[in-house]
Amino acid sequence: MDLHARVLFCHDPGDRLVCVNEPPYPAAPRWYAGTSRDGRVVRYRTDVPGDLRAAIAALDVAAAGAAHLAAVASLLATDRPLGAIWIGPAYAFGETPTEGAGARIIDGDSRSVLLPHYPWVHAELAERAPVVAAVVDGAAVSVCCTARRTDRAAEASLDTIADYRGRGLATAVTAVWAAAVRRSGLVAMYSTSWDNLASQGVARRLGLVPYGWDAHIG
Repeated sequence: MDLHARVLFCHDPGDRLVCVNEPPYPAAPRWYAGTSRDGRVVRYRTDVPGDLRAAIAALDVAAAGAAHLAAVASLLATDRPLGAIWIGPAYAFGETPTEGAGARIIDGDSRSVLLPHYPWVHAELAERAPVVAAVVDGAAVSVCCTARRTDRAAEASLDTIADYRGRGLATAVTAVWAAAVRRSGLVAMYSTSWDNLASQGVARRLGLVPYGWDAHIG
């Protein structure tokens, strides 16, 4: 979970959150917590006052569910208005397939297939590598690429054009992406929100291991 937190957000030397680890590097959430069977990882943004951090730390962590999240939010609201609240499962890749039907890695010579539906990935190809796509009629219709990375791990970003969902393309491109990340020597990571049932479905079909869940409050 610590590895996941460091992929998601840039930290200062004191392990406080600075910004989201993805261009254009917006401000990090004010509070982050990741929970797994091995324990909890809790981080605060650099501008959260010490007394507020202490008050949150004093909450009953045994109630690390909806009640605890509501209590954290209430305390954060005493300092400034709340921002977005996000919560969802985090997965590790087990023995995933190394190939997916119709999925291929996109490089500089083939990047034009990204332009019709994924121009931002085309513009950031090097930063998003490995970029894996399912291509139909010369256009990428499903893409899995790197959302965020450190020198140890990479987090997946997955999208499929609406007309091509439900065909197994998302599963295929994600499998090839994970295999490519592993070949580069990094840990492949995948997470989503609790309300994103389609993304959770991809995780199930790939046999990903749900090792915990995390939450953050802006």
